[in-house]
Amino acid sequence: MSGYPPRHWPGRGDDIINALQLLMHEWVDRHPGENWSTIARRAGMPRSTVHDWATRETRRQTPNPATLERLLVGMPGVDPIELRQAAADAAGYRFEMPDEANTPEGRLLVTTFSKLDDRRREELCARARYLFQEMTEANGT
Repeated sequence: MSGYPPRHWPGRGDDIINALQLLMHEWVDRHPGENWSTIARRAGMPRSTVHDWATRETRRQTPNPATLERLLVGMPGVDPIELRQAAADAAGYRFEMPDEANTPEGRLLVTTFSKLDDRRREELCARARYLFQEMTEANGT
């Protein structure tokens, strides 16, 4: 899901939904027996909040990062970066991801980078600079 254009709910009428709603509805569709109440219970959030995020046409602001972390507890298996991007999209912020980065490998790199401590991030950056320099020299550019 890149770019998160508004989409229609398949089989749910003509309501336009945002990326957060799409993510939430697809998660519930993939997990039989799950609903807004079970997500809210696991997340320790009011059901009305989860329901509002899943069904309200527009959002006024991006949810607090701590609240998004709780939503991740309520929806196990959701990629944290994908959830943050979807929440930002729902608040009106649009992210354009290069096609090369919107691959399993690209998402792995972004997710890994976001979870590394400062020392390991710098090591990863140093390795990336080395590989880029090596490639540039090999291509003569």
